[in-house]
Parts: sequence; C-alpha cells; structure tokens
Amino acid sequence: MAAEPLPYAAFQEIEARMRRNGEISQDELWSLGRTKMERFYRARISPELITLDAERRYRGQVCFFEAVLQALESTGWSEFRSRMTGALAYPGMPSRFKKSRKEAVDIVIHLLGLTPVLKDGRFDLEAAISSDDLKAFSEDSLKLKPIVENLLDVEVRRDVRTKPMTQLNAILKTIGLRCVKAKKTRAHTVAGGRSIRFYILDREVFERMSTLVEVRKKLDPWQAVYEIHGWDLQDLEAARSEE
Repeated sequence: MAAEPLPYAAFQEIEARMRRNGEISQDELWSLGRTKMERFYRARISPELITLDAERRYRGQVCFFEAVLQALESTGWSEFRSRMTGALAYPGMPSRFKKSRKEAVDIVIHLLGLTPVLKDGRFDLEAAISSDDLKAFSEDSLKLKPIVENLLDVEVRRDVRTKPMTQLNAILKTIGLRCVKAKKTRAHTVAGGRSIRFYILDREVFERMSTLVEVRKKLDPWQAVYEIHGWDLQDLEAARSEE
C-alpha cells in the first residue's frame, strides 16, 4: 500500500534492469508489485484487492477463466464435445506428464460439461445441482485422474463418488468459481427416505469474475493506471512512442 506507483517509462526501466542484473532496490521491487497489480485489475490497490489477489493466485485463476471463455466462444459446443470424445478415448502420454494450457482448458470444459454447471457451453447460474447429477463427472474424473492431476494440479479424491461436490469445487476453483449450498429436501420426500442437498454456482463470485474479465478486455492496462493516478495520458503515449 505504501509503495509508489510507477509510470510507464520508470516501470520499463526498472524491469529491464532487473532482467539484466537483478540490481533493484527493495522499494523498487514493491513499486513493481503494486503497479503490476493495478495494471492487472485495472483498479487502485487496496487491502481488499491485496487479499483477493492472494499473492497472485487469483490472477492465475482469472487468466485461466479467460482462456476457458475464449475456448467456449471460439468453438461450437457440439463440435467441442465431438473433438473431446475422440481425444479422451485414447489419451496420449504427454497429457499425463507435460503441462499444456490448451489441454488444461479442454479438460476443465470437458469435466464441467458433464455437470449442470455448464449447459450447452454456457455457465448456468440457476442450475440446482445434487450429487445425483454428478455421476458422469465423478466417473470421468477417476478415469482421467493422471491427466487431471497433471494438467490442473488438482487431486482427484478417492471418495469422489460419494463426495462429488467437493471434487467439483476443486475443479471450479482453478477458474475462480465455486458452488454453494442452495437447499435441502426433506428425507420423506425422496425415494429411499434420504435427503438431498442442492448446490448452485455462487452468483456473487461469478459476477465479480465476469465483471473483471470484461473490464480487462475493454480497458488498456496502462491507460487504467494513468487514469487511477490522474496522470497525463499524453505522457503515456509519448513514452510508448519512444520505444
């Protein structure tokens, strides 16, 4: 919070010096960190933003969510399902041992597509989800366990069949989303005398993520920083033109 924000030219100079020989001061390091955060979120730094950022983990989730949305927008849902059915029938060895952002995006979309969370390639905020809706998701999570764990750094639980919602939330967390409890049926209303818990996507978390994605898409990161601090945008244009 106390670090000085950096205008474009100063930021580039310090970053270049750090890449060249690593010789920057502690104050410069904090200023780089502050400026990078404000560029990413297009917002002034605050204690709340620092907490949300969680030492850059949330930034990673935002970028992954953006990649998922881009993949959904660029490929028709039926085309995607057809391609993934063929690809997962005979998964290759690289998926088990090598990292691939594209394959990570594909596996998240595939798994979420087996749940009511993702319907026809769109996130459904109204879908009420129970464990009974997650049987296909659980089975594919187990079948693709080495690939899921390698690509997403998410453990596939041994009890995924009995606690599928915990596994689903672990997958959703990679893109900054989660499900929360919605309601519970009374035991006598369900065949077999068991109660069923229903969950829905957390609307507040989803809308916060979606709003950030839209802001990042529309607003240039450096323009946002200059507007936040009331700096002259002509100075930004001049600094960029000198490169």
